[in-house]
Amino acid sequence: MLHLCQKLVELYESSFPGVAVGLNVAESVESVPSGESLIWQTVHPLNTRQKQQLTEHFGSEAREIPIAIEGVVVITNPSNPIDDLSADQLRAIYSGKVGNWKEIGGRDAAIRLYSTEAMVGGSLFFTELVLHGEEIDTAMRGFANAKETEKAVAQDSNGIGLIPLPAERDVKYPRIRRMTGGPGIEASSENIRTVRYPLSAYVYWDFAKERPEAVSRLLSFTISAPGQLAVQAAGYYPLNPGDRTRAPAMLGDRPENARRENARR
Repeated sequence: MLHLCQKLVELYESSFPGVAVGLNVAESVESVPSGESLIWQTVHPLNTRQKQQLTEHFGSEAREIPIAIEGVVVITNPSNPIDDLSADQLRAIYSGKVGNWKEIGGRDAAIRLYSTEAMVGGSLFFTELVLHGEEIDTAMRGFANAKETEKAVAQDSNGIGLIPLPAERDVKYPRIRRMTGGPGIEASSENIRTVRYPLSAYVYWDFAKERPEAVSRLLSFTISAPGQLAVQAAGYYPLNPGDRTRAPAMLGDRPENARRENARR
């Protein structure tokens, strides 16, 4: 999550010399400082209580726009006979509650866990929406990048791994079921970008309705074509054209202003 912000701010500051944006880490809405110049990043839409809290912090109504799409892609060894996994099974595997493939219909062999470190160490999406706050199994082996994770799983017949984007075809991509008994969804780019894939979700920015022009410029830049390139550079999926078309209205921009801004880009 911090890496995504860093990429966006880095490109923004290089595009507008003299502009500086500060980045801070806050563990909860309660710990967010007060002020109209703040933006809060989250991996799920605000609930009623959070919106009220941020409204108090911001000093005016809290608004929200999606800025990117995050995906967690599950990979297994090509020899693994399992073609589908439910989100519950994945949580049980990565929390250490299921340690043998036979427990979920596979062969009698110990499951070996792999991941790109950022996927579980820094991904609120995975820890909150997949693990439901449970601790990751300490037996998991983390790698610095997705290529190393993929290579490890490709060489381990009993391995399972997590990467941010579909990669090479030397690994298997089991379909993921949102719930037990539901349909398995492939980890295709289309399914992730439409958030149909169960392990994909929007990343949101929350901000004050009454805010300085500097904040509005950063928000507009983030959903622009250059901003979405930074999103991709951070390992996330860019917004769909429909999302970007709706974003100016969510920012509170008047249609004629949005058209002029798009024309300049």
